[in-house]
Amino acid sequence: MSTGEPLLILGSGRLFERVRMQWPQREPRREIRTVELAMDDIATLQETVLHSHPAGATRVFAAFDSTALNFARLDLLSRLRLLGYRADTFVHPSAFVDATATIAENCYIAEGAVVGPRARIAYNCFLGAGVRLGHQVQVQHSCWIEAGVTCGDGCGIGMHSILGLGVIVGHGVKIGNYCGLEVPAHHDTDVSDRTYFHPQFDRPVRIYTA
Repeated sequence: MSTGEPLLILGSGRLFERVRMQWPQREPRREIRTVELAMDDIATLQETVLHSHPAGATRVFAAFDSTALNFARLDLLSRLRLLGYRADTFVHPSAFVDATATIAENCYIAEGAVVGPRARIAYNCFLGAGVRLGHQVQVQHSCWIEAGVTCGDGCGIGMHSILGLGVIVGHGVKIGNYCGLEVPAHHDTDVSDRTYFHPQFDRPVRIYTA
């Protein structure tokens, strides 16, 4: 999903390391620059690193990892968009994306992942190695789906949700916003917003805001 324009990759963590290594292999003739950032650098981004990378002539990719850094990745992407930048998406050569599927910007699709017909992946999402998304799966923005996760036909994943290793989401099941499914399990019923399944807890935990 390249435009051929120079690419600037910003961020830190394992996602940053992945794209820093894999993107030049994917597009060896493209000019690709990388800048490692701490979260504290995001607020002063324009002054520190962007002056030599004009928005009209550079594409970007914001790379931070899951959990709380989902929000850092979104913050970085949002600031870049406000400054006029457009983001690219990385699809590994061994991944399969159906021609009728839609993938928005600043997404990472890892090796061996499969995105089925008419699936829709919103911006700023991560799909790990071997992820399987079925027919008409809907993934909202800023989700992190770890390696080997399977999402059945017609299911929906709410924004800022994290699906950990070994998670299976059944056909038509809806996972709410801000959920964390960190325990390997088969979910065959809907999961409410802000629900967490974690090895430290023997039952699901709901997080309520004030």
